[in-house]
Amino acid sequence: MRSPLFTCKSVILLAVVVLPACAHSLSRSTPTQETIISTAPFNLTQSDTPGPSPASPPVTTPLPGWYHTLPASRDNLLFQYALVSDPQAKVYNSLQDALKDSSHFTRLPSAPGYVAYTGVEVLSDQTFYILRYGKTMRAEDLQPAAYSSFSGILIEEDVDFRFGWVLSETVSGDASGLPLHTYSRYQLVQESTTDERRSGFIAVGSDEWLPESSLAMVDPALPPEAGLYSCRFIYVDLSEQILSAYDDCRPIFATLVSSGQEAGWTRAGEFAVLFKMEYRTTSSDDSAVSPYYLESVPYFMTYFGEFGIHAAYWHDQFGFPVSHGCINLSPADTAWLYAWARLGERVFISNGY
Repeated sequence: MRSPLFTCKSVILLAVVVLPACAHSLSRSTPTQETIISTAPFNLTQSDTPGPSPASPPVTTPLPGWYHTLPASRDNLLFQYALVSDPQAKVYNSLQDALKDSSHFTRLPSAPGYVAYTGVEVLSDQTFYILRYGKTMRAEDLQPAAYSSFSGILIEEDVDFRFGWVLSETVSGDASGLPLHTYSRYQLVQESTTDERRSGFIAVGSDEWLPESSLAMVDPALPPEAGLYSCRFIYVDLSEQILSAYDDCRPIFATLVSSGQEAGWTRAGEFAVLFKMEYRTTSSDDSAVSPYYLESVPYFMTYFGEFGIHAAYWHDQFGFPVSHGCINLSPADTAWLYAWARLGERVFISNGY
């Protein structure tokens, strides 16, 4: 994780203040399930010492006004999605073919894979999913998927502090190790100041601390990769798994991403938005380490070869590297970015350290 902001000549440690409902390095462990296992950040044992329960909610501050969340309508998609696990599952040419179990069918190029569907039909006590272009699959061959509801924030004012998201449910503690409050995944936090310093922890108010490893933080300063004359661009910090959009030399949007699962799968450097496609089907080639098939991936913006920034409807692990090399965002976040970004928009991808 990068060093906190303003540490070069300052003796003041930055703290974090919790914001209401609005989650580091490339070595960050990737969760093996969508539900991330909680880990208490302190080696604490039960004590008779009076104090708040670690299950108690954190005290939140009033909405500060410098940001707001994306409108809920932003995550509306044309399709719903489903997982196909069986490589022998049949994709029929039409509903009638499926009803008759005719020989007019194909199979997915790779399974497990995901298909996009537009509706569900029930005929003769059988349930069928209607895919794009009228193709049809039987319900028993599909597992409907619910995409992530996470979204980043629009930044309304200039900010001079770091902020970010909690990556997994975490218990804060005081300097003596007493547990204080539980912070949930995707909870937004904001830095403030404190006179005390604890290695590996960030203060969350007066004598309340969270481990740095449980947070993904946004640095609002103009990144050095952008140079002196770049004031509108997309910036991705691979070490923090953060994407920010800058306009007029300040961040106007920030969110969590998922980049390549292995170091180097997402190339760092300066790029540009080359091509935009509202929905694009992607699949692996014969040399892929992990084969995949993903129908109608929303809001695809290529920036280098086949690599792009796009929505991911198949996982909710934002803040952790899990992709095949592209930059994954939630559907709500990508909808906003897709509308904002222009062809030729500069994209800076940084290793972040």
